[in-house]
Amino acid sequence: MGGLLPALVLAPLAGAVVLALVRPRWRPWLTVTLGLGLTAMVVAVVLDVASGAEVQYRMAGWRAPLGIELRVDALSALMLAMTAVVSVLVLLYATGTSRVRGSEAFWPLVAMLWSGLNAVYVTAHLFNAYVALELMGLSAVALVVLGGRSAWRPGLRYLFVAVLGRWPTCSVWRWSMHRPARWTWPGPGRC
Repeated sequence: MGGLLPALVLAPLAGAVVLALVRPRWRPWLTVTLGLGLTAMVVAVVLDVASGAEVQYRMAGWRAPLGIELRVDALSALMLAMTAVVSVLVLLYATGTSRVRGSEAFWPLVAMLWSGLNAVYVTAHLFNAYVALELMGLSAVALVVLGGRSAWRPGLRYLFVAVLGRWPTCSVWRWSMHRPARWTWPGPGRC
């Protein structure tokens, strides 16, 4: 079932692009449909992890440090499941009230945020975790700013804190560049 791992990251990212291009009236239900599909994939991955199977995927068959490895253990499966449940509930609630959304950009931004979260949970490579954190942070800041003019100042503060918080991650990545064998990590539940 490791073949679903890239879809957990790429499906919401592709969905964000589609949601940005379709008519605004279709966005809520397309996003909920995307969310339900992602939840079904997460359930399949969680069942595989629960059965004791090793769930991993090597993009293009290359090993690290040249390839991108995706891996799910019990902790990352739990985080994927929690994100799926909370995200679907938020999406269902947001379809009923425009006050929650702020604008029609809410739908693609939520899909981008979900993609970033999933990527953080399944990546087995330090640099990919950094890229996923960037995607997640930029999406989250954009969602905060959707709250209107009064949300711009907190959104800017959030952006500054997010960027400053990622500096140590970037420093660790740069330090580890001199040790390519250490670019991979066992995953959150195996440390």
